[in-house]
Amino acid sequence: MPDQDIKTISAKTSVVVIGGGLSGLVAGRELVKAGKDVVVLEAQDEIGGRLKSITRENGMVLERGGELTGAIQAELQSLAAELGIKTEPIAFFQNFEEGLKFVSVVEGERIVEPYPMSTDPDGLAAYTAGIEKFDQLTKEIPAEAPWMAPNARELDQQSLGTWLDANIEDAEIRAAMRGGLTVWGDPYEVSMLYVATFHSRWGGWHAVEGSLDQRFVGGTAQIPRKIAAELGDRVVLSAPVRKLTHTEFGVTVQTDRGAISADAVIFAMAPGQCSKIEFVPALTVARDRLQTRALGNHGAKFYAIYDTPFWRDEGLAGVVGGLPFMDTWFDASPPDDSEGVLIGFQFASGPGATARGESFKDDPSIRAAALADLAISFGPMAASPKEFHYFAWYGSRWSDGCAMQLPPGVLSTVGHALREPVGRIFWAGAESEPIDYMEGAVVSGKRAAAEAVALIG
Repeated sequence: MPDQDIKTISAKTSVVVIGGGLSGLVAGRELVKAGKDVVVLEAQDEIGGRLKSITRENGMVLERGGELTGAIQAELQSLAAELGIKTEPIAFFQNFEEGLKFVSVVEGERIVEPYPMSTDPDGLAAYTAGIEKFDQLTKEIPAEAPWMAPNARELDQQSLGTWLDANIEDAEIRAAMRGGLTVWGDPYEVSMLYVATFHSRWGGWHAVEGSLDQRFVGGTAQIPRKIAAELGDRVVLSAPVRKLTHTEFGVTVQTDRGAISADAVIFAMAPGQCSKIEFVPALTVARDRLQTRALGNHGAKFYAIYDTPFWRDEGLAGVVGGLPFMDTWFDASPPDDSEGVLIGFQFASGPGATARGESFKDDPSIRAAALADLAISFGPMAASPKEFHYFAWYGSRWSDGCAMQLPPGVLSTVGHALREPVGRIFWAGAESEPIDYMEGAVVSGKRAAAEAVALIG
């Protein structure tokens, strides 16, 4: 992908794809397959979007972004296979099968048990009943059009937190369920309809919980890199889009590196990022309202690396939740156990994202807080890893955090605008699909490319 002005590539093309992450690259790949000329514009100086990685001296890849996959992500798995990329199991699932135990921290007390709440029969029964109630609700949501559900407005007027408060009587059970839904950040910031839609598409609580049990050999970030290599100089870096002019006849895209005209355009970016671009004429009211109200769910990812997975010697699976600083840690050691690797996640939105984003300016305190959590979980040895790495999505200029969430009152009113074309403008990106994650990126890239091809013939 040479450093050249966009006008030297093409002053006009069939389709412009805006966004060089997984979704945009998949869209570009599909358009080339369909025989269309395409230019993929990426604002940053590297492709990949939220799929980035670093490689350690021993060749092990550490993913800064998306990593976990599984059989439920069929389109992603198929794409990886096409590109010659294999998968391998995540250690902690095997650890549970071998009878190793889970660690949880409840109100400062460290509890070790085969599964959360399994040492408390009454609590486990109540926890199971809470999950069944949650799952029953998700079954009533049409994942492809949740705004059509009979109770859509009612659910969309509630946050996940207020739904749990109103429907799960026991405070300890509510806390346990919030732990299982930690990926949503602040539960009072996200619409219950949005959360239910996600679980509806995936097949319920346990389908989501147990479906991401693999990762890609060599790292996830190689998927966008391989697609970009196929596309060659059709991908243009350091070309942020500032303005889009669209008519019934075509579109013109203004970037920092010149302008390009096309028959259609695909936006493969988070809705909140789209709102930073000037549209002439203005978009529909529904799309504009969606873009200005979509929130970034920020987060951070941590790696603590040891000589061996020593926690297994004490019968621990290497999984912990309920910590003061981190949301969760889990065992991601390589299959040959040549090292012990723990991966930690933080998810935050609303006031929590603001506070944590500020704290990430102080590297020593972040490290100290994370290692203190590990010591609580796995003992003093865990506080002294041979390597420690963390990657944060707070304050990233070209992404709205590591995922999107919708606050109450959006999905039931303007959710249809997530995928609904506006003239010659099509929408991709993981957030445009109810399944989300990397699978949503692949599915949406294919869908948007097919829509554009159908329009321009």
